[in-house]
Order: sequence, then C-alpha cells, then structure tokens
Amino acid sequence: FRAAAPLRKLVVSGREVRVRQHFMDVPVPQARRRAADLTGLKVWPCSLRLLHHYESDVLPRLLQRRRASGDDAPLRVLELGSGVGALGLGIAAVGGARVVLTDPGVAVNLAADYSSNTLDWLAANVADNEAALRERAPAVRRLVWGDEAHTAALLAEFASPFDLVVGAELLYDPDQYPALLRALDAFVAGGTLALLGFTHRHEGERRFFEGAAAAGFRTATQWREGGGAEEVCSR
Repeated sequence: FRAAAPLRKLVVSGREVRVRQHFMDVPVPQARRRAADLTGLKVWPCSLRLLHHYESDVLPRLLQRRRASGDDAPLRVLELGSGVGALGLGIAAVGGARVVLTDPGVAVNLAADYSSNTLDWLAANVADNEAALRERAPAVRRLVWGDEAHTAALLAEFASPFDLVVGAELLYDPDQYPALLRALDAFVAGGTLALLGFTHRHEGERRFFEGAAAAGFRTATQWREGGGAEEVCSR
C-alpha cells in the first residue's frame, strides 16, 4: 500500500524532500480510541505554510539568539504529531538544526489483510530521505501526548532543552487538547518556543487557548489569509 501511495516532492533550500501520503481531502473524525485514523497520512497545506514561516522568520531569530549566547551548536527542534513528516523533514533540509519527529503510531488498517501505523509510515519517509539529508536526517520516536513513559524517554535521550517545539494541524480535535497541553508543558521550558500552525475550523479552538493561558503560557496568534494561523507559545 505505501509503495503505491502518492509521492509528494518538496524543494526546501535547494534540497528535495520526498514523502508518501495517503490521499484524502478532509480530516477523518478522530475517535477516542484513535483507531483506523488516516489524518496523519496526508501533507496538510498548513504544514507547508508553517515551514515557509520557519525558514523565513523563525529560524533567523533563533540563530541570532543562539549566536548572542555564544553557543554554536545546532538548534534542537521537536515536532509533535509529525504524520508523514513533511514539516520536520523540511526543517531538517533547511539545516542548522537537529530534528526529532514524533508520532503516536495510530493504526492505519487500509485493508483486511494489511496492518500498519502512522509511526511506520513516518519512519519509512525519513529513511527514504536519508541519502539526501545525510547527517541532517531527523530522529523518529513514538510519543503519545501525556504518556509519562514516552515523555520521560524523550527527555532522557535528548537531555538539553529544545529550542523549538513545532506542530501543524494539531487543533482539529478538542478532545486531545488536555493531552497536547501536557506535552507542551513537558517540553516547553525556559527559552523554548512553541510554534503551532493550524487551520481555523471551529470555535472549540478557544478551549486550547484558554487552557494554554491557564497553564502559564504566553500566546500570540498570527492569522493568515484563508483561515490559517500560527500560534506561538512561550513561558
């Protein structure tokens, strides 16, 4: 099934990124059990807008801050809900950062005799780009938001604080907001910046903003033409 899936080619900073996706036009409603959800197998337009914003605006500011501190190590970037990996692979292609892609590994049973999950697709897409990205190739780890074991493992493996936590189209399901806020609470510390790109779909998104404020995050929303936006969270 994956070999027959549409191949999407992106050119980022002169480097080609290739991802295979499952074709769909609108998000699949996500059941509480997260079963057979194909939402994570598409390159959402918002991720490409967010990638452009990262390359043109966010990266220069982060690098300037890094140089001012006298630290010449690569930036550390964590992506939540990476899906097929277009955003995180694009960030890796831009350069200047060590990128960690995460996904919960949602089941994607496309036929009675076929079983896979979103983490397998993500890892395969990263493997397909290793020759082009070489040392820039991202790491791939499983992360269910709010899972204490997954969170502890990531924090232990990547001990230094992340400079940036990024995610695209994570706000379509309000039921997941408490878990998403727990993930942000765990990984956004000190000078870490969180950048979330989303498409405005419903008024329930207010619950996320209210929850972020209650958790002590400072937020700023920048709206884009067509209903897209970037939400910046920091502490």
